[in-house]
Amino acid sequence: MKISLSILSEFVDLTGITPKNLAERLTMSGIEVAGIEDHSLALDHVVVGRLISVAPHPNADKLSLTEIEIPGAILKVVCGAKNIAPGDVVPVALEGAVLPGDIKIKRAKIRGEESQGMICSERELGLSQEAQGIMHFPADTPLGKPVSEVLGQGDVVLEIEVTPNRPDCLSHLGIARQISAILNRPLQLPQITLKETEPNAAQIAKVTIEPNCGCGRYSARLIQGLRVGPSPAWLKKSLETLGQRSVNNVVDITNYVLLEIGHPLHAFDLKKLQGSQIVVRQARPQETLVTLDGESRTFSGGELVIADAQNPVAIAGVMGGQASEVTQETTDILLESAWFDPRFVRKSSRSLGLSTEASYRFERGTDPENGLLLALDRVAQLIAEVAGGNLLKGILNEYPLPQVPAQIALNLSRAQQVLGVTLDKASTLAALSRLGFLAETSDQSEVYLIRVPHFRQDVSLEEDLIEEIAQMIGYDHIPPVTPKVQMTAPVPNPRREFLHATRTIAAGLGLNEIITYSFFGPQHFDWLRLLPEHPWRRVLKLKNPLSEETSLMRTTLLPGLIETVAYNQRRGQERLFIFETGAVYLPQPTETLPQEPQHLGLALTGTRYPLDWRTGKNNPELDFYDLKGVLESLLARLPLKPTQIGGPGFHFQPQEMPFLHPAIGFTIHGPDGRQIGWVGALHPEAQGAYKLRSPLWVAELDLNALWAFHGVRHGIKNFSKFPSSVRDLALAVPESTQAGAVVKEIKNVGGPLLIQVEPFDVYRGEGLEAGTKSLAFSLTFQAQDRTLQDEEIKTLHAQILDHVQKSFGAKLR
Repeated sequence: MKISLSILSEFVDLTGITPKNLAERLTMSGIEVAGIEDHSLALDHVVVGRLISVAPHPNADKLSLTEIEIPGAILKVVCGAKNIAPGDVVPVALEGAVLPGDIKIKRAKIRGEESQGMICSERELGLSQEAQGIMHFPADTPLGKPVSEVLGQGDVVLEIEVTPNRPDCLSHLGIARQISAILNRPLQLPQITLKETEPNAAQIAKVTIEPNCGCGRYSARLIQGLRVGPSPAWLKKSLETLGQRSVNNVVDITNYVLLEIGHPLHAFDLKKLQGSQIVVRQARPQETLVTLDGESRTFSGGELVIADAQNPVAIAGVMGGQASEVTQETTDILLESAWFDPRFVRKSSRSLGLSTEASYRFERGTDPENGLLLALDRVAQLIAEVAGGNLLKGILNEYPLPQVPAQIALNLSRAQQVLGVTLDKASTLAALSRLGFLAETSDQSEVYLIRVPHFRQDVSLEEDLIEEIAQMIGYDHIPPVTPKVQMTAPVPNPRREFLHATRTIAAGLGLNEIITYSFFGPQHFDWLRLLPEHPWRRVLKLKNPLSEETSLMRTTLLPGLIETVAYNQRRGQERLFIFETGAVYLPQPTETLPQEPQHLGLALTGTRYPLDWRTGKNNPELDFYDLKGVLESLLARLPLKPTQIGGPGFHFQPQEMPFLHPAIGFTIHGPDGRQIGWVGALHPEAQGAYKLRSPLWVAELDLNALWAFHGVRHGIKNFSKFPSSVRDLALAVPESTQAGAVVKEIKNVGGPLLIQVEPFDVYRGEGLEAGTKSLAFSLTFQAQDRTLQDEEIKTLHAQILDHVQKSFGAKLR
């Protein structure tokens, strides 16, 4: 925010303090000054001159040759403006001047004619954003006088970074109040004298606030018979300095008072208000309004609006409407100064995608009491000065529920303890008073009841008051002290340790961890081919999303994984091994809050090995078994109860899922049959929707479900010193038979002597009956206490064969 020192000096005496020193004091009090702009430097080497002659340029139709008189010299200057004539008194930039925009003035030849300077417009001097030709001075202005002295000393502007919790500092009055407290100098409010005339404003217009609409107070004044036109030079210059564009005298005054006092204002053309009424209400669905920016806005219903007797005429606290705007033909106006609930203004601003200087302040909170009325009277005073007219008697003032100022108990002894400095009671209370905080004594000598001013809605705790005291002292005057911290051992949290172990093991398996947003857009449901009844579509919708693409809380980690892969592929990264742990949000029909289970998501794509001289072109693409191996390794290393993957423990079952390839999709189940996740290849249609350039292998585990199998693994298992024996078993089985199911049954029959079962071959074709396939397994037998005899192994092998033949209709090959 830009703060003009010339305007600031009208509120507080700045004598004896430099802009740099003032900026340092403000920053140390918690109001950061990001920069200082000295506008007076732009007028250095710019003086007043008189045109002696103006003649056409011999080599350019649009240029003129001029002679300009300054004390002791006649300058020849080439000029392109048309509004000049002999005798005009104008600003002349001499050789060596540096104008705004880093324009350096030097002697030069323009189309063959020498030019010894530059005749300036307001824009070239940085006094205006627009220019209608060369700037002129009165004829009696002394020649040679610096332009900075003619116009008044150039202003100095502070660029202030105001934090969101300090809306009271979004004005010159707010900053002046802070400076008044820091420098211990009195704050001077504008002297306002209003000349009111009959009739009473209440006889001409009416204001109504509908209950519970979001407007706490609405005050208005009426002015009749004013003249809308260009703003005076002082007003234009002030607004230009603060980065504002001049519109007309009435609108400019409302903008000026906004920046001066800090309370947003609006002027309506009274004759354009149906029934001369103001009705503050919530918008009805499908009502429309063309705002001042020319855009037609359609309301969804519930937005806070200002209406006349029939239609909305403004978005309350955000922007006015074209139908009631002040124009050159306007003679009667209604001036609005109101207090709107920040929640309602924020809702309107976000839903309509419209942010303004007014909404920025209303969203953070404004003063419903003195600040509101001060701004209204100030704007009425200044409009009467620059536009004339008759100010009608009285204020239209609707204030259904006056706000009561908060009171906070402040213990000065505790404040000293917190800040680590000794506080003088009288000076501390005086500094708070200059900030608007009034103190009353209490039953305890060191405790005071502090009444919080309405414009400080950010102050609600004793700690807030202590912070105000610290700012008055200056953060640079508080001695740094190393705090004494008592070290305590953290309370064990097995679930957190389990989650940490999961991430550590996944990283150890060569995967890179990613972190994505917890929300996504509805387009992912269609890209993933989810049917309307799919559980992932039952989501929590954000009330105030940043965009449609981030409007839903995620029910799966999959979209974030896929988008991360797509993002990297677009930047040339084709080989990716990534994982993410995070919460998903599952709404519960009978509960207010959703369940938030922790999930683990995995995604692999690209080649199996990095490209180097050893692999060359013989580098296979990743397949399903690479990801399955990662999952098996992860489950084998997690602190889970001892189980056998693929056997009686964790196992995979084929399952068609809409987002996975129809032939490569599996659910993952725990020892009790409970589903804990899924794994497979992303469906080709989904791959195309996300514009992926290679197959993507994905998996997701429910870590909350996996926690049910949490336990302690035995880290040591003795090796048997007795030899093992390996037997092969080849079976012809029906095509639908799963190898994992056969392995499970073999292990059940084999018992403790069967230490390993590995499928090593699948065959389909000649020599087999139609609808069958051949599965071959390697069986390893071993005992811990003896060498197994051949007959013992044969008997056990026969029992296994007999069981699988009966269970699966298998035939020995």
